[in-house]
Amino acid sequence: MNLTSLDSHTVDLDLLPEAPVVMDVGARNFQFARLILETRPNARVYAMDPDRAIADPGIAGLSFLNMALVADEKTQSGYASYSTGEGNFLTDSPVWYADVYQVPCVNIQTLMRDLGVAHWDLVKLDCEGQEFPILEDWPGPIATQVSVEFHDHVTPGRWSAEYFRGLWKRLPDYRIVQHEPTQVGPAGVVGHWDSLLALNS
Repeated sequence: MNLTSLDSHTVDLDLLPEAPVVMDVGARNFQFARLILETRPNARVYAMDPDRAIADPGIAGLSFLNMALVADEKTQSGYASYSTGEGNFLTDSPVWYADVYQVPCVNIQTLMRDLGVAHWDLVKLDCEGQEFPILEDWPGPIATQVSVEFHDHVTPGRWSAEYFRGLWKRLPDYRIVQHEPTQVGPAGVVGHWDSLLALNS
């Protein structure tokens, strides 16, 4: 095992082949994708972010997908965008403190079919609460490792050991390599985790 942090997301470099197929969900500044390409120059990286202010950076080896990853079949969703771009999230409700506009969406099975990807070597999920439903409906052993930043701004009930025990049971093909709190809010409530799931060998 060779755990390393790439833009605050833990990855096991020993599980990355020389030419990995990588999905970067929540690409924003493309720093994670750049670090993957520095580490594995022959990687094929699909960087996904729905923010309309983000443009294709034109990086060799990277394909930019200006859309959101979701767990269901919907093809459009509201997207709440702050002026800073940090913490933007999908929502189907009006949000008084952010600009809300429609963005295209796709689930991971449809995306894999459309891209012709049979298996991911690495999936990074940093999608402001969407990681919960995406992993709750994860379609089996489709990735060798999944690096997740868990955070939820709407349902604090998910910030519990009980919730995560239930989630891990829904992912029997994976072992939990890391699940560490990285941000603690008022009264000691954990709001973010840096987590790594690896396919059972």
